[in-house]
Amino acid sequence: MKKKKLFISTMLISITGLNSCLIDGGNKQSASAYGVLRYNDYSSLCLYSTFVDPVSSPQLSQLVSEGKMQPNFCYTFNFEIDYDRPENTRATLLSNGYYTVTINDYTQLPTFYVNPHLTDTTAAMENEIPVSNGYVSAAYAAEYIYIQQTVNQPSDAQLNWDISFEYASITNPKVESGIRYYDLFVRAQTLTEGTKSNTDVSHLNAFYMSNFFNLVAQNEKTQLGANYSSTSTFKFRIFYVKEIKDGVLTWHSSLPQEAYISAFTENY
Repeated sequence: MKKKKLFISTMLISITGLNSCLIDGGNKQSASAYGVLRYNDYSSLCLYSTFVDPVSSPQLSQLVSEGKMQPNFCYTFNFEIDYDRPENTRATLLSNGYYTVTINDYTQLPTFYVNPHLTDTTAAMENEIPVSNGYVSAAYAAEYIYIQQTVNQPSDAQLNWDISFEYASITNPKVESGIRYYDLFVRAQTLTEGTKSNTDVSHLNAFYMSNFFNLVAQNEKTQLGANYSSTSTFKFRIFYVKEIKDGVLTWHSSLPQEAYISAFTENY
């Protein structure tokens, strides 16, 4: 099971959700990622994120004790990792399951939960607003998917985000050119109107997706049968409302995302 926790963020093939660079003058790396703060099997606080392996820091316990961070909450964070530290040898990583890093800054992310009952995709939701451009990025790590979208709105407006899928479609997905696609539908609603002028605002949200991906992976493994292997993958898409005009919704989709089935079905 430890290996599954170590490498769970590598399951998404197409988009990693990670920015990093090497620091001059040493075997160090500066990186940014997003993930969830959790205790590991040995009661150590770790960030399970879009970085390749979990990371930890003595700072995390202090931040939790001060009420500045909370376990089971999601964060975007910048950090520095020194691979020459004794705590970061490969043997130590395999033993305790994480790299020790320095956290430079962090921001808590809004978190939502996937709904297995698809919303009515033919009608606008109450106070629904469209996504203003076609850029949708997504990355998956430790049972959460992180989706970034842009909305034209007052910068001080408060939004609610909804993500849903049709439960029946798991065993009967759409097939295009011989490929099975599993579809998610993301929507935005205004909760409180803002007072400032409209501008393009980027939103990065965390969505808890464990049940969706587990269901999809199990169905794909069944469908593949004897053709299944540890490198088998499945594809899913994220649909969003591009335009709302006279009550009519125009839907667009992200590029297909690809994930390893074994990340959700195999115990290591």
